[in-house]
Amino acid sequence: MRDGDRDRDPPPPPDWMTQGSRDESYKLRRDPELPRNLLETHSLLRQSQGDGDEDRAKNEQHSSPFSGWRALVSGPLPLEPETAVYIFISALDLFVTWMMLRSGDFHERNPVARYFLDHWGPKGMIYYKFTVVAIVTMAAQGIAVKKLATARFVLILGSVVSGGVVVYSVALFLRGTPS
Repeated sequence: MRDGDRDRDPPPPPDWMTQGSRDESYKLRRDPELPRNLLETHSLLRQSQGDGDEDRAKNEQHSSPFSGWRALVSGPLPLEPETAVYIFISALDLFVTWMMLRSGDFHERNPVARYFLDHWGPKGMIYYKFTVVAIVTMAAQGIAVKKLATARFVLILGSVVSGGVVVYSVALFLRGTPS
């Protein structure tokens, strides 16, 4: 981006974004000014912070196949709210599972989790659950380097599935129905 480009107003949106009937107003339209992936986000952040000249930032962006990973490690994490919600719901799942197991009326139905619980006790269960959380969040952050929307979908799907397990477990616990 040249210095003169900053002073100009952004171009108007394309016609397909501004035209349409009222019936189609519910459809989401992508804002062309928003970054499409983590590389663009990191580049825009660097430019706004003014921590180097733009040519250097542009060359760094394309200089290495690992530049997206460098942006992931050195800049703010993408999808922090979605990641935080997923981690919270997973911790809630662990808490509800543990409360059910402590009651003595329930047992772990997941064979992998049961293996860790039987061999290493409560610590094994905690390590297993949070290893799964770490793998999912790291995979989502890795996907976000190139496809931010896909990574968001992975985290939201994980949150919905884990949330469904929590709701089901709480319902079983409140009814006192053993699993």
